[in-house]
Amino acid sequence: MFQTDISISRGALPAMIIAICGGATWFAISKSETPPGIGDLYDMMRLTTAAAAVGGILASPLFGQSGPKGLALALVGAVIATVIGAAAAAGSIGGLPGVVIGPVFVLTSLATQPHVGGIWLLIMTAAHCAAEAERARP
Repeated sequence: MFQTDISISRGALPAMIIAICGGATWFAISKSETPPGIGDLYDMMRLTTAAAAVGGILASPLFGQSGPKGLALALVGAVIATVIGAAAAAGSIGGLPGVVIGPVFVLTSLATQPHVGGIWLLIMTAAHCAAEAERARP
Protein backbone atom coordinates (compact mmCIF):
# COMPACT_ATOMS: atom_id res chain seq x y z
CA MET A 1 0.00 0.00 0.00
CA PHE A 2 2.56 2.57 1.13
CA GLN A 3 6.10 2.32 0.01
CA THR A 4 8.74 4.37 1.68
CA ASP A 5 12.35 4.59 0.81
CA ILE A 6 14.13 6.38 3.59
CA SER A 7 17.67 7.05 2.59
CA ILE A 8 19.97 7.83 5.48
CA SER A 9 23.69 8.21 5.02
CA ARG A 10 25.53 5.23 6.43
CA GLY A 11 27.02 7.12 9.36
CA ALA A 12 23.80 8.85 10.40
CA LEU A 13 21.99 5.79 11.74
CA PRO A 14 24.57 4.79 14.35
CA ALA A 15 25.08 8.46 15.23
CA MET A 16 21.36 8.86 15.96
CA ILE A 17 21.30 5.73 18.10
CA ILE A 18 24.44 6.87 19.95
CA ALA A 19 22.73 10.22 20.61
CA ILE A 20 19.86 8.31 22.23
CA CYS A 21 22.44 6.35 24.21
CA GLY A 22 23.92 9.58 25.57
CA GLY A 23 20.59 10.81 26.87
CA ALA A 24 19.62 7.41 28.28
CA THR A 25 23.00 6.95 29.95
CA TRP A 26 22.78 10.36 31.59
CA PHE A 27 19.24 9.58 32.77
CA ALA A 28 20.43 6.32 34.35
CA ILE A 29 23.41 8.03 35.98
CA SER A 30 21.26 10.86 37.33
CA LYS A 31 18.87 8.42 38.97
CA SER A 32 21.64 7.10 41.21
CA GLU A 33 23.97 10.09 41.59
CA THR A 34 23.96 13.55 40.17
CA PRO A 35 27.20 15.50 40.38
CA PRO A 36 26.99 18.84 42.21
CA GLY A 37 26.34 21.91 40.12
CA ILE A 38 24.20 20.10 37.52
CA GLY A 39 20.93 21.86 36.79
CA ASP A 40 17.65 20.56 35.45
CA LEU A 41 17.58 16.86 34.54
CA TYR A 42 15.83 17.38 31.20
CA ASP A 43 18.08 20.26 30.13
CA MET A 44 21.04 18.04 30.91
CA MET A 45 19.50 15.14 28.96
CA ARG A 46 19.11 17.41 25.92
CA LEU A 47 22.71 18.54 26.27
CA THR A 48 24.08 15.00 26.66
CA THR A 49 22.01 13.77 23.72
CA ALA A 50 23.39 16.51 21.46
CA ALA A 51 26.95 15.95 22.70
CA ALA A 52 26.61 12.20 22.18
CA ALA A 53 25.43 12.87 18.62
CA VAL A 54 28.70 14.68 17.95
CA GLY A 55 30.64 11.73 19.37
CA GLY A 56 28.47 9.38 17.33
CA ILE A 57 29.09 11.24 14.10
CA LEU A 58 32.84 11.12 14.65
CA ALA A 59 32.90 7.44 15.71
CA SER A 60 30.23 6.07 13.35
CA PRO A 61 32.72 4.71 10.76
CA LEU A 62 33.83 2.19 13.40
CA PHE A 63 30.33 0.69 13.68
CA GLY A 64 28.72 -1.94 11.48
CA GLN A 65 31.62 -4.03 10.24
CA SER A 66 31.01 -7.76 10.42
CA GLY A 67 32.78 -10.44 12.40
CA PRO A 68 34.86 -10.33 15.58
CA LYS A 69 37.02 -7.52 14.19
CA GLY A 70 33.89 -5.47 13.54
CA LEU A 71 32.65 -6.07 17.07
CA ALA A 72 36.01 -4.98 18.49
CA LEU A 73 35.97 -1.83 16.32
CA ALA A 74 32.42 -1.07 17.47
CA LEU A 75 33.50 -1.36 21.11
CA VAL A 76 36.38 1.04 20.47
CA GLY A 77 33.98 3.35 18.63
CA ALA A 78 31.50 3.21 21.51
CA VAL A 79 34.17 4.22 24.00
CA ILE A 80 35.45 7.00 21.71
CA ALA A 81 31.92 8.33 21.17
CA THR A 82 31.28 8.22 24.92
CA VAL A 83 34.48 10.07 25.77
CA ILE A 84 33.83 12.74 23.12
CA GLY A 85 30.20 13.15 24.17
CA ALA A 86 31.02 13.33 27.87
CA ALA A 87 33.83 15.81 27.25
CA ALA A 88 31.59 18.01 25.08
CA ALA A 89 28.68 17.96 27.54
CA ALA A 90 30.77 18.52 30.67
CA GLY A 91 33.00 21.03 28.92
CA SER A 92 30.03 23.16 27.95
CA ILE A 93 29.07 23.38 31.61
CA GLY A 94 32.38 23.34 33.44
CA GLY A 95 34.88 24.63 30.91
CA LEU A 96 38.26 22.98 30.55
CA PRO A 97 38.08 21.04 33.85
CA GLY A 98 34.77 19.57 32.66
CA VAL A 99 36.41 18.25 29.52
CA VAL A 100 38.59 16.04 31.73
CA ILE A 101 36.18 15.32 34.57
CA GLY A 102 33.18 14.47 32.35
CA PRO A 103 34.66 11.42 30.61
CA VAL A 104 36.21 10.14 33.85
CA PHE A 105 32.85 10.49 35.63
CA VAL A 106 30.89 8.76 32.85
CA LEU A 107 33.38 5.90 32.34
CA THR A 108 33.53 5.34 36.11
CA SER A 109 29.72 5.25 36.23
CA LEU A 110 29.64 2.72 33.37
CA ALA A 111 32.11 0.48 35.21
CA THR A 112 30.67 0.74 38.72
CA GLN A 113 26.90 0.94 38.18
CA PRO A 114 25.54 -2.18 36.47
CA HIS A 115 22.29 -0.53 35.36
CA VAL A 116 24.19 2.31 33.68
CA GLY A 117 26.69 -0.02 32.01
CA GLY A 118 23.90 -2.34 30.92
CA ILE A 119 21.86 0.41 29.28
CA TRP A 120 24.97 1.78 27.58
CA LEU A 121 26.04 -1.65 26.30
CA LEU A 122 22.55 -2.53 25.07
CA ILE A 123 22.10 0.69 23.11
CA MET A 124 25.65 0.68 21.71
CA THR A 125 25.08 -2.92 20.58
CA ALA A 126 21.89 -1.77 18.86
CA ALA A 127 23.89 0.97 17.11
CA HIS A 128 26.39 -1.61 15.87
CA CYS A 129 23.69 -4.05 14.71
CA ALA A 130 21.76 -1.30 12.92
CA ALA A 131 24.92 -0.10 11.21
CA GLU A 132 25.80 -3.66 10.23
CA ALA A 133 22.34 -4.15 8.71
CA GLU A 134 22.67 -0.83 6.91
CA ARG A 135 26.06 -1.81 5.46
CA ALA A 136 24.59 -5.08 4.21
CA ARG A 137 21.92 -3.26 2.21
CA PRO A 138 22.71 -2.76 -1.46
